[in-house]
Amino acid sequence: MPNQNSIPRRRALQVAGVAAATALAGCFDSDYGAGAREDRDPADAEPEYGEWFEDARGYEATIDSREDDAVTILVGAGDDGFAYDPAAVAVSPGTEITFEWTGEGGAHNVEVYDGPADIGYEDLEDEAGFTHTATVDEDDRGITRYFCTPHEAQGMKGAVVVADPDEDLGEFVAGEDEDDEEDVETYDGWLDDVEGYEGPVDATGEDSVTVDVGAGDDGLAFDPIAVRISPGTTVVFEWTGEGGAHNVVTEEGPADLESELVEDAGHQYEFEFTDDHVGATKYVCEPHVTVGMIGVVEVVEE
Repeated sequence: MPNQNSIPRRRALQVAGVAAATALAGCFDSDYGAGAREDRDPADAEPEYGEWFEDARGYEATIDSREDDAVTILVGAGDDGFAYDPAAVAVSPGTEITFEWTGEGGAHNVEVYDGPADIGYEDLEDEAGFTHTATVDEDDRGITRYFCTPHEAQGMKGAVVVADPDEDLGEFVAGEDEDDEEDVETYDGWLDDVEGYEGPVDATGEDSVTVDVGAGDDGLAFDPIAVRISPGTTVVFEWTGEGGAHNVVTEEGPADLESELVEDAGHQYEFEFTDDHVGATKYVCEPHVTVGMIGVVEVVEE
């Protein structure tokens, strides 16, 4: 899930709610289901969606629309209006995707679960003829899974696969979009389970850096959790006064950190990191290490 990164703006919204339900009846078959659009070609190979479509409505196979400039996905398809049609579709970069509401099944939306494409529309709509349009590009390559927030339990799920026409769709696996996620440095797993950790803060070249001691909603964290600095940088550990008494003590690494156990707001402990401290120094708050109050100072050579 679509989850923290700089994402190019790819979504173009086009909203039109002017068509009445009676006018729509002349445009689509009455049940809005997969059977109403039988002229579409299934893909030669199915992408790996995991368990995503095990309880989904309307999914039989991925529709291969990679030769089309534009595709339409009905929102509120099926006999009860709790499906997308097609539930899964493959398109090429540059394709315009239009989600069009049928007016059936109540209010629906398009909530991205995970994947690289910014195709979602989070607001709930129930008006027949309402549309939301998104154009995918090269940055959206891979599988994007989505669902209807109020009707996920009813199996209202979908997926868009962005791939070139000559690519084997069977090689695509949901959750493995290389451009959407980057490996986060966890220092050999030291920070794997630390809540809110997204990677080290780059402070290389700075003369001094401040790390808050007693950060977070409960005062049981360091902020930043990990910081990357250059030799010669002084790290100032500053107490917030939250979360009780804390200290800063080296668990492993080249720098010997050892502060007092203090709870006073504004208390500071300073340590200058030099060429002798190159590498990662892992440290803890001794009274709160069991609740994940740990951190890292990484010194990198310039």
